[in-house]
Amino acid sequence: MGNAWVALQWLGLEYTDARHSIEWVYLTLARYIGVHGFATIYGDAEWFPYWYAGVPFENTYQPLLPYLVAISAVLAKISAGRAYHLVTGFFFCLGPLGVYLLARRLTRSIWPSLCAAAAYSLLSPCSWLMPSITADLHGYWSNQRLHVLSFYGEGPHLVSLALLPFALLALDWALEDFGWRRAALAALACALVPLSNLIGGFALGWGVLAVMAGRNWRGVPQALAIGAWAYLLSLRWLQPALLADIRRNAPLAGGHFVMDRWHYLALLGLILLSIGIAYKLRQRPALAIVAAFAFPMLVIPLSWEFGQYFFLPQPHRYHLEMDLALALLLAVVLGMLPYRNIIGGAGLAGLLVFGAIEGRQLDPSIRPLRLEETWEHRITNWMANQDPEARVYFGGSPRYFAGVEYDQPQFGGGFANGPRLPLHLLADYGIVVYKGDGKLTSAWLKAYGVDYVAVGDEQSANAYRIWYDPHQFDALLPVLWQEGSDRIFKLNRWNESLAHAIPGAALVVHPPTSYLDTAELFRYVNALEGPQSKGGDLRWLTPSRARIEASPGPEDAISIQIAYDPRWHASTNGQTLDLYEDGLGQMWLQTTKPGATQIDLEFRQSKFILLLCATAWMLWLGALNNFAIRRKPLS
Repeated sequence: MGNAWVALQWLGLEYTDARHSIEWVYLTLARYIGVHGFATIYGDAEWFPYWYAGVPFENTYQPLLPYLVAISAVLAKISAGRAYHLVTGFFFCLGPLGVYLLARRLTRSIWPSLCAAAAYSLLSPCSWLMPSITADLHGYWSNQRLHVLSFYGEGPHLVSLALLPFALLALDWALEDFGWRRAALAALACALVPLSNLIGGFALGWGVLAVMAGRNWRGVPQALAIGAWAYLLSLRWLQPALLADIRRNAPLAGGHFVMDRWHYLALLGLILLSIGIAYKLRQRPALAIVAAFAFPMLVIPLSWEFGQYFFLPQPHRYHLEMDLALALLLAVVLGMLPYRNIIGGAGLAGLLVFGAIEGRQLDPSIRPLRLEETWEHRITNWMANQDPEARVYFGGSPRYFAGVEYDQPQFGGGFANGPRLPLHLLADYGIVVYKGDGKLTSAWLKAYGVDYVAVGDEQSANAYRIWYDPHQFDALLPVLWQEGSDRIFKLNRWNESLAHAIPGAALVVHPPTSYLDTAELFRYVNALEGPQSKGGDLRWLTPSRARIEASPGPEDAISIQIAYDPRWHASTNGQTLDLYEDGLGQMWLQTTKPGATQIDLEFRQSKFILLLCATAWMLWLGALNNFAIRRKPLS
């Protein structure tokens, strides 16, 4: 009933009045997929040039939800906004069904499982255990799954939570009677969870560990084979390069901490304690599995809540996994009681009454919104009409809105774990926090090819008021747009291109160690702006291909203000050129001879990774075909 009520208020929406939500990010990606289709997987749209000075498309976010939204929008002939709410509403309702099916398999009891599914649907124990969640929900009885979906835009996280019980169910089913068919379905189910959201993927890892410990480690080789197969199925989107980027960025993107050896030891201790709990409860396998899963899902968010201890980046977000684990624990405990069906049925009836009463209270975030009436639309629309190819620095809500309607290049983006630029988070933080005369901030922006910067003070209409010194550009840069206290300044770069022929000695060699470590950065910017610069021009042919025209001298290098990635390839007149990474994380190259030169750039995925992924999917299709064919008995 609670899920049906949510469907009534959520499924029919196109846009919601939650301007600080990051659901706009997924609408951006869905629109890009709708425009470019399969080319985002293999073709001319594998590079996404609109965020973070460019990233591989897999670095924009885990792909499952954006692709489902894009496909639904195309098939149903509706906007990406309506498709997003239909898809996320479906998975919101699917979550309790997964809890029921997994609990039913573990307990072999219907009514305790139904009671647990209803509890998961309607209650949020995290609000009883974590004061920060209570304050966020303004009480103990609101639905946190709905709140994070509508208020924060946690659609991918909700999708992974909905799929997680099905993945554990499929794994346990496959290990019960191992074979190609069951292994293939389990591998796909396990692959879909991290392809939705990496926090859900990490929780899946704990769940797999709990299943193995609860089964007394029977079937470990089979589980490892299924896990390896699942990773190969998802390899196109979870490449080692992306995982390395996330490992570098995540500690800074969601709470500044260093994952040192003590954190690894603490994490190892948590794993050993979970295994110890499963061992102690080994006589009751269902309880052993659920307790071994629930223990870390409780410890990780509660340690952050009460001790500000980070077992992992963004530990507070695991409160949703905690609710899932507690719902499963409720089912197992009820299943162990005498008269469990009577108790479970009574609990279910009480929850349905509670849902009928409490479900009438809508989440205040769930209100329809007309996109064209928002301040974010006005500022991004002006920018798109003023200079649609210029790189702009948006902070806060326009950063997320910008791609919903337009292909506006940004220095920022929508997934802080994904930048290829090693210094992006340092620069992004320093730009809005630094207080001064604006020259230092302007130098950082120019070094990364930014032409416009949007600034607002404490009266800004921006959903995020981020600028510590919003007046640092007042006497330095011209204002081209203003609404209230919000302004867009133009940086007036000498060469408004992303390619520059400059002396090789002016390149940044050593990465700055802090925002104030700018000796090489100023030297580089002065070369871009001064008489040493011979200009240059870069034109995008497709999102993954560009062409540079420049006239470098014999000692010059061509600096390219695009994030370096080894999968970029450069050539001139059929001759391959070597690309290098400078100290800012951008690309540069040298031509074989001075003078007018035309250089072609192309981003190409690793053929080895594509081959591995294609092989895994062909093997999966073969197993699925075997699953579908019914063999006739021999006569």
